[in-house]
Amino acid sequence: MKGIGIVKKTLILVLILALPGFLYYLLTAEGRNRYKPLPVYGPKLLAKTSHKVNGNDIPDTIYHHLPGFKLYDQYGKK
Repeated sequence: MKGIGIVKKTLILVLILALPGFLYYLLTAEGRNRYKPLPVYGPKLLAKTSHKVNGNDIPDTIYHHLPGFKLYDQYGKK
């Protein structure tokens, strides 16, 4: 009977120690983002400003802007 208690305790200890490592592996190695980037409509313009990346000057990009608009509820209120 003592041998079964020691085996149970050892098995529980191994599970407690191994489970977090296994979950960490699953989340980091197998948990990659699988998404499609949203499309960008309209022309892209280069701004007069820029930023540096690895010593290279990269111009900022201005994407298409929507003109101002107003939203109305079902009662016609803004």
